[in-house]
Amino acid sequence: SKDLLVWIQDSWNRQHSRRDGMIVHADMNQKARLEHWFYRALVAEVGFPALDASSKEGAYLKVKLQAEDSEFKELATPYVLQSETATKQKAWSVANFRFTVDGIDRSATDRVSKIDAVVVKQKFKPLYTGKQRLPELTPTGLEFPNLIFYLAEEFAAPFRQWHWDFHHGNAQDTQMEKEASIELLHPNLKDVLFTINLHRTNILSYGAEKIDANQGGVKRVKVEIYCESWTIQPGAGF
Repeated sequence: SKDLLVWIQDSWNRQHSRRDGMIVHADMNQKARLEHWFYRALVAEVGFPALDASSKEGAYLKVKLQAEDSEFKELATPYVLQSETATKQKAWSVANFRFTVDGIDRSATDRVSKIDAVVVKQKFKPLYTGKQRLPELTPTGLEFPNLIFYLAEEFAAPFRQWHWDFHHGNAQDTQMEKEASIELLHPNLKDVLFTINLHRTNILSYGAEKIDANQGGVKRVKVEIYCESWTIQPGAGF
């Protein structure tokens, strides 16, 4: 949902908001029997699936919340679960994405066929205050992962040149940094569900993907870039 993406982005901007929530446990007749409440939760991890242009699988965002407290409440009067929204969830496929890098020709970035799964992690430190028995979780830092992607060697020359310039050229590291983005697309391949922006990236490694003798298929290269920070924004496809 758009609200969840905004909550994630706020946490990446270090504008942390603590939220209460509930998981309802129901029986086979959809009657609620038990409520599991959690309090003052923060976004601890956000996992993005591997993107693969040849896959037909659906995509799922994995979000881990860290709560400061929780409790179970048994229901004396069970109730029937009902959906709180009639909005149909947009179909998100791991095959529908668009990758761009500033300064790299689209003839190369459009050929990126796979991006490995990644996880953004939030670090916490427990802070004990006054007579509170439970600590308050204080965010201390974010861990943004490196991004690994693959494309056919035939179209990889701009990335090969970027790697050479960074590791063998005379330019300063900051002069080699580029902005990049991953757009997650609606099944119509036009509307953008949401965009992941990768800031101040630079190339760490470039190499041929492992191949075996007599193995068929397209020869691909594996590229790894680091990202100083990420931002996420909902698109018009929601």
